[in-house]
Amino acid sequence: RQQQVIVLDQDRVIQAETGLPLANVLVRLQGDEALGITFRIVTNSEGAFLMEDLPPGDYQLMVSAVDFGLVKRRVRLDAIAPLEVEILLSPGTRLADELTITAEAERTPLELTASDIGKLKSVMMDDAFRALQQLPAVASNDDFNSAFALRGSGFANVGVLFDGIPLHNFFHTIEGIEDTGSTTPLSADLLESLDIVMGGTSAEWSGKSSGFLRLQSRTGSAGRRRALFSVSGSAAMVIGEGPTRSGSWLVSGRKSYVDWIVRKVEPSTELNFGFHDFFAKVVHSAGARHQFSFSLLHGNTGLKDASEGAGMNSIDRGRLLNDLVHAEWAWRAGLRISGRTHFYLQRADSLNRNRRGEELWSNEQRIVGARSVWDFDLSDNLVLTTGLTAERWFVDNRRNLFDYSTGNWFPFSEFDRAAGRQEAFLGGRLRIRPRVTLAGGWSLSRQEGVVKTYQSPFAGIEVRPSANQLVTVSAGAGGQFPFFDQLYGREGWEGLKPEASRVVEGTWTYGSRTGISLLASAYERRRSHVPWRPEGLWRLVNGEITLPSFEPYRNVLRDRSRGAECRIGYGTRVGLSFWGGYAWGRSRWSEAEGQWFPGNFDQPHGLSLFALYRRGSDVEFSVKWKAASGHPLPAYAELRDGRYYLAEERNRERLPDYRRLDARFGRSFNKDTYRITLFVEVLNLSGRKNYRFSGHDYDSVDPRTGRIRGLVQKQFPFLPTAGVVVEL
Repeated sequence: RQQQVIVLDQDRVIQAETGLPLANVLVRLQGDEALGITFRIVTNSEGAFLMEDLPPGDYQLMVSAVDFGLVKRRVRLDAIAPLEVEILLSPGTRLADELTITAEAERTPLELTASDIGKLKSVMMDDAFRALQQLPAVASNDDFNSAFALRGSGFANVGVLFDGIPLHNFFHTIEGIEDTGSTTPLSADLLESLDIVMGGTSAEWSGKSSGFLRLQSRTGSAGRRRALFSVSGSAAMVIGEGPTRSGSWLVSGRKSYVDWIVRKVEPSTELNFGFHDFFAKVVHSAGARHQFSFSLLHGNTGLKDASEGAGMNSIDRGRLLNDLVHAEWAWRAGLRISGRTHFYLQRADSLNRNRRGEELWSNEQRIVGARSVWDFDLSDNLVLTTGLTAERWFVDNRRNLFDYSTGNWFPFSEFDRAAGRQEAFLGGRLRIRPRVTLAGGWSLSRQEGVVKTYQSPFAGIEVRPSANQLVTVSAGAGGQFPFFDQLYGREGWEGLKPEASRVVEGTWTYGSRTGISLLASAYERRRSHVPWRPEGLWRLVNGEITLPSFEPYRNVLRDRSRGAECRIGYGTRVGLSFWGGYAWGRSRWSEAEGQWFPGNFDQPHGLSLFALYRRGSDVEFSVKWKAASGHPLPAYAELRDGRYYLAEERNRERLPDYRRLDARFGRSFNKDTYRITLFVEVLNLSGRKNYRFSGHDYDSVDPRTGRIRGLVQKQFPFLPTAGVVVEL
């Protein structure tokens, strides 16, 4: 993983992600009381600076640039030797000053470094997933949700690999209802990097058919103790970190007030949940070969007073508790063998009640797991990676519905099950020529209670036509086990097979030392045997209103998705930087032989633009604009006279096209011992009316007229917000 590094070496400041000199960085030397003097200088367009005739003595060195972490160090100048220092200046608000420089690593087409996350995330929602949503190939037209669609599949088909382990519940949200929102339980300031690994292109983890997100949390500062306080548009947060005798520690706590903001924006919504979360991580090194880490993540989401006199099946208050306990042992057996072993426990408990206190939804989930991954550098040209994951799942689920015709409650779904999951994988890279590398791998996945296992092979080739170009072509297969509610309960069927996925893709990237980057990619993916309930929605059959059926899931859905993407970017040493991208895609689903319709996440066109201007070391201004085709409404619906009614065709209507322009201004104020950074942001600067799909359930249709109520909902209007960060 790359790190954002600033090096003061031969009087130059260099940004390690691009290798370019970094301009407009404030370098300040504050002399001690005996000297009583201060020197200030800002690096020029070549990243160069010069301080001459400095009197010997003790100084505090401070390096500062807006949108980068503040660095403070004690240095001593003598009258003989010149001072040469190397300083880690991290992106965003990360606090660190370790004297470490990492070599430049290969970046995947959909990888965001901590610097990218800091630029693209919103002041309103401190969420790294919303930075990903700015990418044109990531389909998300929902302002209230961190989840997104990828290559025609929803987030249920995209996994999360957090610090090397599968994480199966990674949202603040309210479960059991469709009209909900979500955000991640980890501040973007706590992430080192984030990237998307497409399904069928890696053996590292094959638990989801459309790939996974790889997230890496950062470690605490090994230099000295630091503190950060921030107030964003949605939450207040505090971060503390510092060194130990043989490692580091980091602690973070966050409390939201997003429920108050959303209530002001859309008073009738059920999205008014609040949350708080806590994260702690301790790293301990035992010699040169062993490192141990322990982390704890806790999230608490709550909703109250949501129904406002609605029906018996409407949620009035709910909660979701998330916990993750993770222990990791990293061992380097030699120069060519290294391994990481993980032990983890995950817990997710949710409970929803109506306005009378009756239980609507209850779900308790426990996962106990172990995972071990080993790397073998067999030669300079051959690297192998192998691993094994074993998990034990415990799920207790209950869902109750009120039957208005009888006036009684009945258990709609109820099950209490346990099952084991295992996965083994082997992958490798072989360089057969100086500019040609072969990659391949295979994995085998098994789950108790599912009628069969599935295998996930893949193979690819990487070619470098020149030093700054890379061409990759790969093909692979994957799968995904059914969810527990698809296997058990009223709508479940224990005869379900895993869904299958096949993908072919190619990518060309170009990056120059002058800051220009280009990307072009194309893919085709097919899924089959997807669990599906064709009669599970209200619909018209031969003109007659037909109620949803309670028939169980079957492996009947097929998906054909294809698309292409292009991106261009330019990063300058000073002034203006920008990037833009366009994605085209088509997704067609079928639930019966020969009948195809637009998939739920079909998005033909997506366009994203981002521009950043930095003036001096303390002022920045950025704008981002996203335009995308509206997703189909996942219902048998048609629009007549401004209202939605039942129809005989599925996904016939679409949401209006999505447009949103955001602008952000940042200003830093540097003091002797601290720095204050103020951010001002305006969401939806043009005031466009965007709409989201807000859910479609049993009670949302009038059985006499076929009118569908509450199918769409307005999103963020013109919305100004602000945030402030204090770094000590």
